[in-house]
Amino acid sequence: MTNKKQKVYREPIGKMPKIAAGILIVVELISLLIILATGGFRIPDFSAGITWEAISDLGAMVGFFLPLAIGAAVLTVITVRDGIGHRESALSVILRWVLRFLLIIWSVLVLFPVVWMLYSSLKTPKEFIASPWALPTAFDFSNYVTAWTESNFAGYVFNTLLITGGATLLFFLMLTSTSYILGKYKFAMNKFFNAFYFVAMMIPSILVLVPLYFQLEGLGDAINNLIYLITGTEGSFSMTDNRLVLLIVYAVQTLPPSIFLVTGFVKSINNSFLEAAYMDGAGEWYIYTKIILPFIKPIVLFQCLGVFMATWNEYTMAFTFLGFTEEHHTISVGLQHITEIFSRGQEFGTIFAALTISMIPILILYGIFQKQILSGTDAAEGLK
Repeated sequence: MTNKKQKVYREPIGKMPKIAAGILIVVELISLLIILATGGFRIPDFSAGITWEAISDLGAMVGFFLPLAIGAAVLTVITVRDGIGHRESALSVILRWVLRFLLIIWSVLVLFPVVWMLYSSLKTPKEFIASPWALPTAFDFSNYVTAWTESNFAGYVFNTLLITGGATLLFFLMLTSTSYILGKYKFAMNKFFNAFYFVAMMIPSILVLVPLYFQLEGLGDAINNLIYLITGTEGSFSMTDNRLVLLIVYAVQTLPPSIFLVTGFVKSINNSFLEAAYMDGAGEWYIYTKIILPFIKPIVLFQCLGVFMATWNEYTMAFTFLGFTEEHHTISVGLQHITEIFSRGQEFGTIFAALTISMIPILILYGIFQKQILSGTDAAEGLK
């Protein structure tokens, strides 16, 4: 009898070694980009014999590339070992490794501008002009103080929070109530409104910017004429330099695709829940707040977070509607004003500091709700 060797199943290695190796490779590649941008490595010169300078240059190169090689080797070994443990073919293992390599390169390309912005915000004008890519000689946070105090940055933040928070709240109320009505009520115009939101979803918001501006401007003139007829005094009401109007425009323009998506979730809710609530004497408000909202909470939270982030960073409509009065500027429009002011004195560190401050709320929001953002489109999570 011949003894056949049995294949031993190997337990896959946990996620932490993979994550650690991936982070190490990303950090090393970002550092490599910074080094290459600032002149690259000094090649060890042993032509004059073994000198401390040549040994130091060699040690710097080895000290940099050795962790990179270790990280790549660890990730390769883990990938091959897990593939063997799961009896995968060599081709599938190679394809997964190529995909991970491309994702690492993509991560470096995305993170490097952010890292460059962060350390450039700590540089003096002379340091930035001398070498835009070099690291700062000292950690000086005076640029942040200058960006906050020598501009209307606090006002920009207040306007952005007011418009973004108000637009998100209004979006939430209109999205949930409209989706509930279209998803659970049968009336004559139900199909029409579903078709209306479906068609509106196909229209890019930038195409209606100019007609919307002139319509609001004409509406403002009509209101001022009405004020003059009633009171006999000239009205000064403006629909095109009004934060409340922009807030409403943001909320309304983001509704169609979200209503189309959330209405499907509402329709999939079993009607027996609603019928049982009606039999117990529950009213519409109770059903809306205690039954509908809990079921659609994941997808609605995902949509609201998306609206908040998009509104925070929006520039075109904010500049079109609020560009006349600096006191009404949002952060995106205010950053252009800050760039114009401080670029005259070549204070680029202050500009980068302002950009960094504008990113902090979004990074905090994403850090808190990253799980909800990543899982918000999972239909199975919406219905439990």
